[in-house]
Amino acid sequence: MSSSEYFESFGPVLGLNPAATAYIPDVEKSDQILYENISAIFALGSNRGEHLDEKPVIIELSPSKSIERHQRRLFLNSLAYLLDYATGGDSVTAIALQQLPGSVVYWFASNRMPHPRACRYPEQHLETLLSSLEKLRIASIEDGTKILRQLVVEVFNFSSQRIDKYISCYQSSFNAAWRDLQDLRPQNVELARSLQNMGDAASSLPTSTASRLSTCQMSWDFKHSKQYRELCLQAQDNETHADRLETLRHFIERLSHTLNAVKAIADSAKFAWFEELSRSYTVSRFSSSQPIPSPFVGCTLTLNAIVTRLLNRSRPTNHSTDALPGLSELDSNGALSNALRRNFNNRNWKVKVHAEILLLDHFWAMDIRLVGNDPFIACSKDACYCRLLYFSAHPGGFQVPASHQNCYLAWGVPDVSTDTVYDRQFLENTHVIILKEMNETIETDIIHQLERRQLPRPSRRDSFSSVRLVDLSDYGSESSDPEQDSEDISSSGSV
Repeated sequence: MSSSEYFESFGPVLGLNPAATAYIPDVEKSDQILYENISAIFALGSNRGEHLDEKPVIIELSPSKSIERHQRRLFLNSLAYLLDYATGGDSVTAIALQQLPGSVVYWFASNRMPHPRACRYPEQHLETLLSSLEKLRIASIEDGTKILRQLVVEVFNFSSQRIDKYISCYQSSFNAAWRDLQDLRPQNVELARSLQNMGDAASSLPTSTASRLSTCQMSWDFKHSKQYRELCLQAQDNETHADRLETLRHFIERLSHTLNAVKAIADSAKFAWFEELSRSYTVSRFSSSQPIPSPFVGCTLTLNAIVTRLLNRSRPTNHSTDALPGLSELDSNGALSNALRRNFNNRNWKVKVHAEILLLDHFWAMDIRLVGNDPFIACSKDACYCRLLYFSAHPGGFQVPASHQNCYLAWGVPDVSTDTVYDRQFLENTHVIILKEMNETIETDIIHQLERRQLPRPSRRDSFSSVRLVDLSDYGSESSDPEQDSEDISSSGSV
């Protein structure tokens, strides 16, 4: 049944305007249920839990192969981050490595390709990075220093939009925390002085590659100092100043991370396994998906009606007599229903299939062999709530990514009903499995929240920068993984 037929059959219940059905994408009923569930759970609170680390995959590997896999994943995550040209969800970039006889293919995709005036096209940037790393691999120490400098300039030119945004955010957070720093000065003179020096320098520097590098280098140096440790402690323990100091700490972390990622890929060139990835390779860009209007634009379905439909189709284990009363209590002032209605009335609400999902479906449908037989797709940012569920439910056994667990309405389901490239029936069967499990998980989440009368969680940054109260000189551990932003309803994301 096409989506148009589906909506015609259930139109009175769904409450869709006739005009809204004119541009509904041709997807199956389970897709529509998923969009309905996402709309409801977003209204109940966009953040669905604490940050989750990457889920371990049980694979029998020798110690040396396990270390190699970890190093290669850090390299790919860092490479993906360096292809991510801006903050927010539009620039999210995913990379996966295809193994061919005697060579590899760097497949990558972005949520949206940048305008050529914004920066160089990512494939040109990736080619330059890989070429520089191959030269670095075989270079002498003296030549290697020159190559590394050129590499840094290339990165900072490409990433100027993102770095400038972080500098601006740091300046704002520094200004907001000025009084806090004055309060801290008697007990933490060096901390206050260091932060003030960084703030003064960031605000006085002109916008250029050299100034961006200088600001990021100051952030890097500060992050590796005793003062950074003190800032982390103050941000965690000082109730009066905690929020503003944590914001300041966060953007210091963000500013230092470009150098983190450069160091990670440069270090990778020293490892024996990197020769296989740099000696013979090609770069292939997977076309970004086009945004389409959400199927629920113009819908008049109420939150109560969605939950009622959810309960009617839920599994016996999810049967609840307390969910609707819970909704009535949580929505007593109409705030949740109003949030849902605003989304349905937003004519700019569009959805699209994100980069990592495009690569996942491509590698799965084409049965492509990955380098090291490692079912890993690198991404420049942590997974949103829906991507986490999609990877968790996928039968291919791909690595389930770390997640900030923020839910976004811009997340789109791949439309396999009109596919002409892959085995359509194979993909449809796969999607039946995935969407069934995703719907069951979201519905369980909704029911549990209503039964427990849990108010929406406070909003959480998409970008995750961990507080490490240890020696920060041991770069290369998993906690150094790239920064993670994601997308909001318009895919603009946060920083």
